[in-house]
Amino acid sequence: MQNLLFNNLSINYIFIHCFINDYKEINKNNNEYKEFFKFIYSLTLQKPLFTGYKLNKDKLSLFKITLFNKNKINNFLSFLFIDVLKYNFDKNLKNIKFFKFNKFLDFNIFINNNKLNFFSDKYNLKCDINFRNIYFNIILKFNKSINNKFKLYYLIKNNFKIKKL
Repeated sequence: MQNLLFNNLSINYIFIHCFINDYKEINKNNNEYKEFFKFIYSLTLQKPLFTGYKLNKDKLSLFKITLFNKNKINNFLSFLFIDVLKYNFDKNLKNIKFFKFNKFLDFNIFINNNKLNFFSDKYNLKCDINFRNIYFNIILKFNKSINNKFKLYYLIKNNFKIKKL
């Protein structure tokens, strides 16, 4: 039944903007930069575009990525929402968890320009680098309106066939 609600719904693109608060100067050749970008590449299957410009005195834009390819979109969503099927959820979806980041990575998710207030959990990046104060704005642009979080949940559950690890 739920699948019928989303048969004509698709994601046109996903735009990801990563920025850093309280940053130090970033050198593209240092190990921290390289490890972080390898990690981002594993999530998106696409090389991030390094921006490196200051947004204000404390905030630096690190990179931007726009995903149009359906396989890349599905890969990114499957990682981003990896825990969505493992937990029961209440009416406010407070129990939905994102892919686990323990390096203080923070996600703001926007669906068709409406912010969703999910929270991120923790994940071990398998390296000693501590990515503090790194934030993501992730914009998922659908071809139709998604007006509540339950629709998003069922869209992910039924249409993207999240793979369990």
